[in-house]
Amino acid sequence: MAAKDLDSNDIKKQELDDITKCCICTEVFTDPKALPCIHTFCMKCIQEAGLKTNKGPGDEMPCPICRRMFKIPTEGFHGLSKNFFIERLIQVAHLSEKSASSAALCSLCLEYSNGEAGKETPTADAYCFDCKRELCKECRGEHMEFKATRKHTLIPISEHEVGQNIMTKLLPSVCQLHEEKVLDVYCADCKIVVCAICFIDDHRIHEGSHVKKFVEDFRKQIKSNVEPINEWKFEAEAKKSKLLKVKEDIQKMIEKLECDVSSRKDELMQLIEKHANYLMHDLCLIRQGKLKEMQMETDDIETYILSLETYNSYCQTIMVNGSDSDICCAFTDLSVRAVELQEQRQLRIRGEIQPFNCNFIKSGLESFLGESSKNLIGELEGE
Repeated sequence: MAAKDLDSNDIKKQELDDITKCCICTEVFTDPKALPCIHTFCMKCIQEAGLKTNKGPGDEMPCPICRRMFKIPTEGFHGLSKNFFIERLIQVAHLSEKSASSAALCSLCLEYSNGEAGKETPTADAYCFDCKRELCKECRGEHMEFKATRKHTLIPISEHEVGQNIMTKLLPSVCQLHEEKVLDVYCADCKIVVCAICFIDDHRIHEGSHVKKFVEDFRKQIKSNVEPINEWKFEAEAKKSKLLKVKEDIQKMIEKLECDVSSRKDELMQLIEKHANYLMHDLCLIRQGKLKEMQMETDDIETYILSLETYNSYCQTIMVNGSDSDICCAFTDLSVRAVELQEQRQLRIRGEIQPFNCNFIKSGLESFLGESSKNLIGELEGE
């Protein structure tokens, strides 16, 4: 199965850095684990997040980014699906950074020389993906002739230099049970990609075929899922702007009411100090309650925006750079996630923002004389 070529136009260094770093530890992923919502974390990071909330095997816990609930596998966090696509992107980033430094020396020659004095190690001109070694021209020739390594994937070192095309190939995913066997058969019943041996052993009565039969339809469906994302993001941003405006108006209105109350309090001098304090306390409670409501809605809409951005970025990257297997593996979760985002849209964006209104009504001082049960300064009207 052919893998897609990556060049500097497909994956820029900054984009590669962003998608290969864990949002919890902000470091390059270590053993990346993907949740059903497609958000990916280091296995250790998501495990620690679970421990902090006393979550264990069989429990449900929210995704640290979008808060969508997922069930921890019975074997623990190790049982979460590994994101092989991200893992291979990390490999590309590693090779790109490595080549950005000084010219690489031949790994084999360095080993054979064993630090022999006076012997100069030749510069590498190729890299072997299978051996993870840099090879000089002579070693590359031997590598291609030797029976055990002749089928290894070699690429020019120069194609990894910073500023030039990476031209690296994302190797297809291989079966964890049958080494060297490519995952290239899609089981339509189980909605997973397996190797040919696994399909014969475990899925022979299921409907399935080579991933190439499904990939174009899946690619089109993913593209269709992505198309409305920008519009949803625009709507979410507009809702966020309205929420921020309401928060600002509430703050200004409360500040004005506080001034009114203070002025009225000053007019009545120390005689009504206690009543003024009551009103200020009521206003404080109103402000805390309303601003808290606005903040909660703002947090929800920001989480939704982040989910839309993450979904869009992941889909764009996997469509351009993912192998056929990557796309087939991700199709079901991505389709389910798109439906969830659309449902959340109704809740997050379509809901009306409740208007806030509160007025200060001055009291008639004469009517309160001798009536200690009423506030001498005035009352708050509205919600």
